[in-house]
Order: sequence, then structure tokens, then C-alpha cells
Amino acid sequence: MFQNESQIMLFTKNTYIAAFLCVALLPLTLLYYIAVSIRHFLYDSGLKSSYRPEIFTISIGNITVGGTGKTPTVISLVNSMTKRGLTSLVVTGGYGRKSKGRVILNISTQVTESGDEPLTIYRKTKSEVVCDKNRTSAIKDLSDNYDAVVLDDAFQHRAVKKHLDIVLIDENRFLGNRLLLPSGILRDKISRLRYSDVIILSKVKDINSASVKEKISYLKKFGKRILISKLDYSYISDGKLKTGLKDISGLSISLFCGIGDPDDFFGIFNSFKIVYSRIFPDHCSYSESELAVLNKIKNDSDILITTYKDFVKIPPDIVKELNIRYLEIDLKFYDETHSEFDLSDLIMR
Repeated sequence: MFQNESQIMLFTKNTYIAAFLCVALLPLTLLYYIAVSIRHFLYDSGLKSSYRPEIFTISIGNITVGGTGKTPTVISLVNSMTKRGLTSLVVTGGYGRKSKGRVILNISTQVTESGDEPLTIYRKTKSEVVCDKNRTSAIKDLSDNYDAVVLDDAFQHRAVKKHLDIVLIDENRFLGNRLLLPSGILRDKISRLRYSDVIILSKVKDINSASVKEKISYLKKFGKRILISKLDYSYISDGKLKTGLKDISGLSISLFCGIGDPDDFFGIFNSFKIVYSRIFPDHCSYSESELAVLNKIKNDSDILITTYKDFVKIPPDIVKELNIRYLEIDLKFYDETHSEFDLSDLIMR
């Protein structure tokens, strides 16, 4: 794991700092716990009401901060339903967008209007995608001609009663130190998993590993259906042409991204000749300063590779000039017996 003594010392120092911050932030964590508990109490007691849509409504959410793979899971679910003849309306808050009110995406929608994740979902599914912080209103106004509504990042959205709540938990970070924000990575109480319908252990590298078995054993205590998701990838693309990963093994590659959990993306290229790896803030808008960094990186690189979520925010002329590609990924799902699973089976009745 460590190459030399200095790396060990740095790791130890960072561990002490993390422990100190965890303890120092406990008062704020307590306040956050109280706020979350009161909110759930108001809904559980009926003091705050929830809207139950007539249309079958599915939520893809999580209980931790950072990337758990919600967007690829939404895409996989919607595309799976489409293959079975079911039409979907995707409703999202549109995090990071600069627009106000409701935005219904179309082929001319800019990323500033929708945010990167909604635009990614729209382009990868060709289904109807709407950004609206008032999800209840969006469902009431727009869902009549669809077979199902898919809510992105809505496990904590108690204003809508879903028919199916799917919660993703990243296998690598799992539940962290089991503490709520800001001392930990939890945005909701672990006990809320009992109110989900399906738990997906996401970003799994080896479905047969001892780590996966241990975590599934822990999750079973919540009495919910458990699935496993694994990244599947084999090529990069510029949006038109695909190139197999095996065909770029001899090139000098630079990687960059602005996503919640970049480690998995970078790890895919461990065996490649990497010149630079650059992490930008999550939902990075790629303004002139970021593009200047990419231009500098390109000088020593044959090709720049990023995620599709980042790719959609970069102007086409810059993509061509800097020879930027995105990693095309798909997800494979497995049940507890390690048999492949089709997500649309969750709603086919």
C-alpha cells in the first residue's frame, strides 16, 4: 500500500487530523441529528403530509454524501424499462443549474439550464427529463402519459410517497464512521434503511470478495432486497467514434473529472501510462480557468479522458482541440446469488 516512510507518515498525520475534526464537529452533528429526527417525526406522525401519486413512482437515492452511482443507476433503470416497452418521466431537482423554476429538457438544452446530471440522463436515455424542485407539482402536471416516474436523489424527499425506494450504498466508503454530517458522511440515519424497498451495494469491483460478503451480511438485518452493481466498461468515445481501451494502452493519457467520488474513475486506468490526473470540484462548470488547466495538461498528453458527466459541459470545439474523450460505462446488476438481474424486474408486475 505504501511505497516509503514519508507516505506512511502522511497517512498517519491525515488520520489524526480526520479524527480531530470528527470530534470537534460533533456538536454540529448533534444539531443535524435533531433536525433530521424532527423532520422524519413530522412526516411519520402525519403533521406534514405526503402526496401519493397514482402513477408508479420510483426513487433512486442514498443516505451518504458523495457519489454512489445514482445517475448511472437511473440511466440503467430507464433504459431497461424502455426495452420492455415502458415509458418513463425522470424528475430531478437539477442540482447545480443556473436556471429557475421548471425546465423540461430537449435537444437544445444547455448544461447551465439543467445541470450536468439531468443532461447526462436525458442524452443517455432519450426519455423525458424535467428539472423542478417542486417534484410534487411536476408529477401532477406531467406524468399522465407515462408508465412510471423515476425520481433522482429522492430518498430524503418525504413530500412524495414513492411506490419503490431504491437506496445505493457505495461499497468502498460504505457507511463511513457511522456518523451524520459533518462528523461523518451520512446525510440520513442508518435506521432509515428500514424504510427503503431495495438496497444496492454499488461500485463493487469483485462480487465474490470477502468485503462484499461482509457488507451484504450487515445490510441483511434491515430485511430488504439486496442487489449488487458493478461497473462495466470497455471503450472511450468523443460522442461519435468509439475506441477500445486496449487500443490506447500505448498512449500518454491524462485524466480529469469533477465528480463526487473520483477514485473509482481513476482506478480504472491504473495499468495505463498516466501523465496527469486532475480532480476538479464536484459539478465543476469548466470555466476559462479550468479549460486553461486542460490546455496545459494536453501539451504532454496524447489524449485526455474524463467522465460523461464532465464531457457534456465542455464545448465541442474544445473537445476536438484538446482531443478529449469520455469513458463509456454501463452497470451490471446481480442478486444475492450472484445471478445477473434486470432492474426493470423490480417494477414488472
